[in-house]
Amino acid sequence: MTENSAKNFVGYFNSKVAPHAQTVEQKRKKYLLAFIAACIFAVVVLPIFGMVLTPVFTKQTTVGLVGFAALIFAFVGTPYMFIKNIYGVYAKKQILPPLLGFWGNFEYFEPENKFSMAYKLINAVKNKIGLQGLVSDFTKDKSTNISVNPHVLARLIEFDGIDYDDKITGKFNEMNIELCELKTFKVSRDKEGKESHYPTFRGVVFSAAMNKKFKGLTVISNESESKNRMANHHRINFASGKASDQLSTLLAIGAHLAEAASNPEEFQEKAKQAEKQNKENLPTVLRNLKIDDVNLEDPQFRNRFKVYSSDQIEARYILTTAFMERFMKMAESFNYKVKAVFVDENIYVLVKDRKNWFELPFFRSCTDLNNYNEFLNDFSRFLAIAQTLKLNQNIGL
Repeated sequence: MTENSAKNFVGYFNSKVAPHAQTVEQKRKKYLLAFIAACIFAVVVLPIFGMVLTPVFTKQTTVGLVGFAALIFAFVGTPYMFIKNIYGVYAKKQILPPLLGFWGNFEYFEPENKFSMAYKLINAVKNKIGLQGLVSDFTKDKSTNISVNPHVLARLIEFDGIDYDDKITGKFNEMNIELCELKTFKVSRDKEGKESHYPTFRGVVFSAAMNKKFKGLTVISNESESKNRMANHHRINFASGKASDQLSTLLAIGAHLAEAASNPEEFQEKAKQAEKQNKENLPTVLRNLKIDDVNLEDPQFRNRFKVYSSDQIEARYILTTAFMERFMKMAESFNYKVKAVFVDENIYVLVKDRKNWFELPFFRSCTDLNNYNEFLNDFSRFLAIAQTLKLNQNIGL
């Protein structure tokens, strides 16, 4: 943020965000009291267990220490994780929409996980929305959780499934942009069929529509890529063992069966439209590709990035000297841990970083503007992608 925009933001926060933050702050204090109560309970209960474990300590010290540590986690760590994450779902749903309004018309979508599922269940009981309302909430369109076409992502990252986290969508400088925090993983199974997940990417995907419909696929990467992977379509299994996903799927099946029974003709028409949309989900330019290296003259850019494309002329049209300079400046703000994909009419920028993005503090007041500095800095860095790369201008200018 510039000095002037920072001053403007203070006034905006006080008038537009603070009223929501004050309501959330009351809830935060209740959540914090609940956590403190859990800690006090642990302090009272653990000594009793300590007395029980005394013989273990005297005979096998290691076993005793491990058991004591497990008790601490069970009585302190588990309540902390649950309370903190439930609060996080609630706070972000209440505060982020007005907070993001400073930059334009933005929406926030919470992830589908066990904590958002628990929040929905608590909210359903509190607001008495009934079973029908709960099913509707769980079975709503989950496309809002997908910032990047998975088939595009599969050209650069090998994965069987994706765990989506926070997503922000909106319009900035007359461009539709999306931010989605996610992680991808591979699934392996041992001889007994036990499933293990191995992470292959964790970070944020930024996407924006550009003033150009690309005929081919062009990739800028900070590491060597498999040309075969970029050229060919790969089947994605989307494996997931999350309880929230399993419950959502079960409820979705139930909702579909009920809809099919009540209005079979309308249900069949929706099914046809869904099948058609699924087939159109893969951009035409991704179906038959031949990927080659693109050798650029800029030595500084070559030292940092490798460029691949199915269309050499188009790649050079995109990667002008001015654009490469702007890309280097943008990438520097993310320690050069970035990849970019130009396909169809979109640019996707993948920022690899294991930090937990777009979080709100739990132990600090949500009415204090200073406690939003990390969020404001992170969000501003992603908006700067559009500004620095001048994505709202014609390619090559």
